[in-house]
Amino acid sequence: MTQWEVTIAQLLSGQGYATGMWGKWHLGSAQARLPTNRGFDEWYGIPRTYDEAMWPSLDETRSMWPSVGDKQGWSARLVQPEPIYEARSGETPRVVATLNVDNRRTMEAEITRRAVDFIKRNASAGKPFFAYVPFSLVHMPTLPNLEFAGKTGNGDWADCLAEMDYRTGQVLDAIKQAGVEDDTLVIFMSDNGPEATNPWEGDNGPWRGTYFTAMEGSLRAPFIIRWPGKDARRPCEQRDRSHRRPLHDNRPRRRRRRSEGPSD
Repeated sequence: MTQWEVTIAQLLSGQGYATGMWGKWHLGSAQARLPTNRGFDEWYGIPRTYDEAMWPSLDETRSMWPSVGDKQGWSARLVQPEPIYEARSGETPRVVATLNVDNRRTMEAEITRRAVDFIKRNASAGKPFFAYVPFSLVHMPTLPNLEFAGKTGNGDWADCLAEMDYRTGQVLDAIKQAGVEDDTLVIFMSDNGPEATNPWEGDNGPWRGTYFTAMEGSLRAPFIIRWPGKDARRPCEQRDRSHRRPLHDNRPRRRRRRSEGPSD
């Protein structure tokens, strides 16, 4: 993300909101571009992408896709494994773990635990908050927490959906228990369509295309809004699907005067 862009977190922080994020950033991994330098008070997560969890261990393949482990040339001495950071605004991010397959399985539980704590902490203090909770699931490698492995009887993908449903429920329960449900706008969405890589393929329903394409199967993604204290005035059939562009990049769009910088 270019540094002249303004994030939602920066706008809300300027209005007195507490801002927190837990999960994947992937908008710049240099220190100056990490979340706590882009409007977030606190962050736990990874700077890039979850498929890097496979680097240390995926040495062999039986499919058309090449393996990416150290037997094929990857070495931690040349390219460091992806770190898992913990950070607060005004402080240097601290590496608390390395992203590997084992830690990737536990990311959802830790993301949720921290998000729930943030919600309860700020609600009890009477402070408005913006919680950005980009779950790791169902990004490849699609691996559930061991507590959910085998629960559905339909494989890892279904187990991951069950876990994501449970974690989402934990966040919604925290909002309700904190007594701020009617005043809290919740947006649940995906940033792209299904993966096409074996064995983590998803389903795009009637739409053609997958992630990494410009087809509708990639660009049409779930978008659900819940705000109990407000009326949903648009008919459901007009709200059942969304183009990915409006919010996926975490940047607000607004009119700018010429003196304020680029107009996009």
